[in-house]
Amino acid sequence: MLERSDLCHEAHDAFDAALALHRTLGNRLGEAAARNGLGEAALAADTPDRAVAEHTAALLLAAESRSRPERARAHEGLARAEQRLARLGEAREHAGRAAELYEQLDVPEAADARALRDSLGAD
Repeated sequence: MLERSDLCHEAHDAFDAALALHRTLGNRLGEAAARNGLGEAALAADTPDRAVAEHTAALLLAAESRSRPERARAHEGLARAEQRLARLGEAREHAGRAAELYEQLDVPEAADARALRDSLGAD
């Protein structure tokens, strides 16, 4: 049976390979998705600083490619990583931005992002 750390390592390797492929192809949106995946894997591996770096890179790439879904995913990832780092103001701001983008997209993830934002309390 695979341990959690093994699964996190496998996920990281898969997203890292996807990132390399999308870079080769010049696919900035694919790069954003891979960076978001790397951020999610980093958070699962309990490396929130790395998650912040990956989601920040994903946010820039997603903005460049005008992808609201990947921007929302990056903001949600940043919210969760900042929460883990006890930077609750930043976490709430990112959760709010994720909720707004998800609401614009009319997807169910909006409810989770709103719940995360609300769980972080007021500034």
